Amino acid sequence: MSKPTQDKVDLVKKQGWETAKKTILQNPSKFLPSSMDSKKHKEIVSKVIDDLRNKEDDSWSLKIIKDIKNKGLQSQALENRIHSVVRRLDTLANSAPPRPCRWTPSRGRNQKITNKIESCGSTQHRKSLKNWLHTFFRMRENAKKNSIGPPPTYAPIRTKI
Repeated sequence: MSKPTQDKVDLVKKQGWETAKKTILQNPSKFLPSSMDSKKHKEIVSKVIDDLRNKEDDSWSLKIIKDIKNKGLQSQALENRIHSVVRRLDTLANSAPPRPCRWTPSRGRNQKITNKIESCGSTQHRKSLKNWLHTFFRMRENAKKNSIGPPPTYAPIRTKI
């Protein structure tokens, strides 16, 4: 590919990914998983987009360059990029187990040590744990269904007669 063509391809890719990032960050409730920390949206989305941008081939960019006035093609490319980012974010949100609860011994008025559990009772922690467990068991069931090996055998229950 010639240098001017490669420069155009790079520009189209850069503008496309920046537009996808802008669209996702403007509508976080529509695109981002609810379990993701809202303070880190921009940082996480930027990392995901940088990773995907480096792995993307030039097919969409070359199609857009060949027919620059075709807004439908540009729209398809944008939707494809947004969909890729959302899939990656969902995968990240579902694959990370929730942080374990921290407990610290604290002394009451009678100087007895009591276990003070921090953040385990929060609804966000419970939702995160429930979501992670649900995803884990769903993946486990799918793996069992899709396995090629023989069905599991169960040992007979021995009873005294």
